[in-house]
This record gives sequence, structure tokens and C-alpha cells, in this order.
Amino acid sequence: MLFRSEAMDYEKELLCGRYVLTTSLPASSTSTASVVTAYRGLLDVEDRFRELKDFLGLRPVRHFTESRVRGHIGICVLAATIEPLMARDLRRTDVRDPDLRFQHLTARRALGELDRVRLVALAAGERTVEVVTRRTALQTKVLNAFGVDTSAWDQARIT
Repeated sequence: MLFRSEAMDYEKELLCGRYVLTTSLPASSTSTASVVTAYRGLLDVEDRFRELKDFLGLRPVRHFTESRVRGHIGICVLAATIEPLMARDLRRTDVRDPDLRFQHLTARRALGELDRVRLVALAAGERTVEVVTRRTALQTKVLNAFGVDTSAWDQARIT
């Protein structure tokens, strides 16, 4: 007779390193191999979405309507399209990673660098002065690689 903890240990040992998959499809219309292939495909899709959300800095989002789910997927697809274009522009303009001089800057690192650029608004009585923070040499290279015109950024705007 096995005690509960011994039985659980025995089950864990049996299942260790194995998938336990269930499906609502009848056995006559599918095979084990097709279920496993579909599941692995799902894992690949989920991994890519996880990478995209991390790249975009999105927190876990839970949607309850179909239109919001579709919108969320649309944003992720756009990000998946834009990321390689950013990487291409960084390679084309030869923007190198200052920490790894033999490697081009990644899109993720480029966005991290640009995340530190700020528009600062200072209230002075009834007027507001807006100034963009100074960019580092690396931030300037990234902005140039992406074709961003920063000529007006160095002039304070008074509104």
C-alpha cells in the first residue's frame, strides 16, 4: 500500500519530462502526433507573444471582448513587423553597441536608450516652457538611423 506522498512521488516520476495533453477531438479524426505538433506550434506562438510584450514593455493584459483581443493581437503583429525594420535600419546605418563594438545595436537596446529622452514642461506663471532633454551620442545615432528629424528639439517652445 502506497501512502499519499509516495503515490504523488511515483506519479511525478512517471510524468517527469513528459507532456500530458488532452483534446476534445475524437480519436478517429486526429492522431497523437498531430495533437503534439499543434501544441508545440501553440507554444511557439505564445513564446513569440511573450517576447513581443517584453519588447514593448507591456504588462499582462486580460481582455474580455473579441474586439479587444483582436486589437491586442493587431498591436503585437505590428510590433513583430516593426522590430526587424528597426534592426535593419540600425545595421544599415552601422549603429554599433558601445558595450559590444563588433555587434550592431539591437532594436530592444535602441528603444531602451530612447526611453530616456524626455520632454520637460516647466510652468512659469501663465506660460509653459517645453524643452527636450539633451540626447547622448548614441541616442542621436539611433534617431538618425530611424530618420527622425530632431532639428526643432533643441529650441525651447513657449506656449
